[in-house]
Amino acid sequence: MPHRSLAAEPEGAQCLNLYAALPDAGCGPTVYSLRELGLSEGEADPLALLRGVGERLQAGGRLPGHASDDLWLGDIGVSSMTVGKIAVRHGLSREGFSRRFTRLIGMSPHAYRLMHRLNAARRDLRSETSVADIAAKYGFADQSHLGRHFRRVFGATPRAYGENMRAVTNVPDVVTATG
Repeated sequence: MPHRSLAAEPEGAQCLNLYAALPDAGCGPTVYSLRELGLSEGEADPLALLRGVGERLQAGGRLPGHASDDLWLGDIGVSSMTVGKIAVRHGLSREGFSRRFTRLIGMSPHAYRLMHRLNAARRDLRSETSVADIAAKYGFADQSHLGRHFRRVFGATPRAYGENMRAVTNVPDVVTATG
C-alpha cells in the first residue's frame, strides 16, 4: 500500500505498518498509541498489536471522513478512469477530490495510482513473465518507462529485482551438508 510517513514522531516511538483490506476502516493513515490499544510497552508484540487495532476498528475507531472515502482507493488504484471522472462519481470537482485525497492519503491521486501499478508490477516480476509484458499489463508505455519509475522507487531494475526474487524463492527449505 503506498503511504507516507508521519510528519513528526515522538521520541522513542516505534512504528508498525499494518496493511489489510478492511472494508469499513476508512482509507487514510490512523495512529494509535499503546495506551489507546489497551497495551503497555512490554505487551507490544505484533499479535497483541493486531488484536488491539482490530478491537479498536470494531469499536468504531475509524477515520472521520466522507462516506465514499473508502471507495477512492479502489477507484484510483485499478480504474483506468481519469481523476476528473472519479471526482464526478464522488460528487466533487477534480481539484476538490485531489486536495481531499492528498490530505487523507498523503500523496496525490496520480502518485498513488503510479505506486499501485509499480507494486502490482513488482509482484508479477517474481514470475517468469517478461518485463515488457508486465509493463504493458500495468499501463506503462514500454519496458523503459516501467524501468525508470521502478528504479527510482525500488532502487533496482525490474529485471534485477525479478531475478533476485526468483533466486530467493528457489532456495531449498532444507540445506544438507555432505561430508
